[in-house]
Amino acid sequence: MHVKRFLLVVTLSLFLLFAAEVDVWYLKYLSYIQLSFTWLETFFHEVSHGIVATLTGGSVVSLEFKLNGGGRCAYQGGWLKLVYFVGYAGASVWGAVLYLGATASIKNAHRLAISVLVLIVLSGLSWVKFSDHTSWFVLFVISANIVFPLWFVRLKYIQTYVQFLGIYVLLSSARSAIYLIQIKLPGDDTQMASVTKLPEIFWILVWVSISIAILFALLGKAIRSS
Repeated sequence: MHVKRFLLVVTLSLFLLFAAEVDVWYLKYLSYIQLSFTWLETFFHEVSHGIVATLTGGSVVSLEFKLNGGGRCAYQGGWLKLVYFVGYAGASVWGAVLYLGATASIKNAHRLAISVLVLIVLSGLSWVKFSDHTSWFVLFVISANIVFPLWFVRLKYIQTYVQFLGIYVLLSSARSAIYLIQIKLPGDDTQMASVTKLPEIFWILVWVSISIAILFALLGKAIRSS
């Protein structure tokens, strides 16, 4: 049962990630649904920067989200090598935590979803400017994606839903890292290259490898559980 559910949420995540890119008109509407879940991955990415910057002696100046799925965490100080690195790696770990936490039990999945909702609210109140209406809209949408199933979907389905969120965040993080190859603007890979003297492609491969390694580790756990 664990393997079947794992394969189910992986299939759903991959379908949502790539179906909107197929040149079929009725699949284009999926891009709006996809974007709402991609914002969640962006949230975990940027919040990872902020948390690590704070924990390593720095401070967060602001947290911003864009309608196209992008985001930016402005910070000062901290251990920059780790802060730069933890965006993509952190999102992958958050995805694994969501999946594993939900797998433990249905009630644990429910509590985990509430915890994520609290994190979204606290992060917004602490780091997002009140005048930044776009960022607040993004936070509202990803909060709604969690609140709706918590209160309007039968409890037994919450577990699968939170597992799906975890796998989607994990795979979306890997895809976002791969897209860095196509992007000409400076990103986390550029920053890592500047402080380590290793090329951008090296760090992109590291981040993608982390996501793939976590995915196979989760698959192995699902097989053992079955």
